[in-house]
Amino acid sequence: MSSVRPSSAALLAPGASAQAVYAPGAPSPQRLPAVDDTILREDERSEILNGQVYRTMGAEAPHAMAHFDIPKVLGSCLAEGYEGAVDMLSRVDQKSEFAPDVSIFPRERDAEGHRKVDEVALEIIDTTRLGEITRKAGKLAARGVRRIFVLDVTDRSVREWDHGSSTWTALPETFVLADRSLVQPVPLAAFLDDLLADDTVARALLARNNSVLQRALGEAETRGEARGEARGHVVELARLFSRRLRRELTASEHGTFAARLEELGAERMGDVVLDLDGAALAGWLADPKAR
Repeated sequence: MSSVRPSSAALLAPGASAQAVYAPGAPSPQRLPAVDDTILREDERSEILNGQVYRTMGAEAPHAMAHFDIPKVLGSCLAEGYEGAVDMLSRVDQKSEFAPDVSIFPRERDAEGHRKVDEVALEIIDTTRLGEITRKAGKLAARGVRRIFVLDVTDRSVREWDHGSSTWTALPETFVLADRSLVQPVPLAAFLDDLLADDTVARALLARNNSVLQRALGEAETRGEARGEARGHVVELARLFSRRLRRELTASEHGTFAARLEELGAERMGDVVLDLDGAALAGWLADPKAR
């Protein structure tokens, strides 16, 4: 099973005060480089946008908290054949490479052995301006990313990139993300609600036939069947008491029956109803000392 790898440091998109320098050595524009043909080292904490290198910074709460929680939900919901990653650098064109906060991409490599383009990308913002993420979204869309989302933890809003209009579409709080890369739909509210996140993860594990959960459910079903069988025996025993008495048990007799069944056990109660006639059985139920 593949899962999104948590990150201890979330990266922000270039801020207004970020210092930019030209990135030399861009390849020929005739052919797009492979998405994993990156220039930057993973430890540089930088991104390149339109030929400029932007130094990235660590995030503060609540950005960093969302950066930890969202991969937990999406990682559990990945469909077979997909991988997930956090802060993974991707080459989007000749002069740009950056790392979406969360990426979902096919596990299968392309014909040349390179990683395939992300199918889903999600960015988290708080103090970062939406315009800066918009420039990234346009390049991700041009590279072939199917679905692009931005979560603003400041106002708890989620937007999806509209490829047709090249703008963001605000999504309602009740929106549920259904996608071929996910084993089951994910409520967007699960990104911001811990209880709903846990429920979503549990449903995903059930949908993926998680062996631990399946075993626990099987054991619970077995216990339930045993309890049902025991209840069936009690009902049948009570029916025999009624038949011997030739009437229904009174409320008081029902109470005595239940108390003595618990105290004496089903075997003794069975002996009583078989050994005594109706009158003696009524007397046995009425006698507080009878055993």
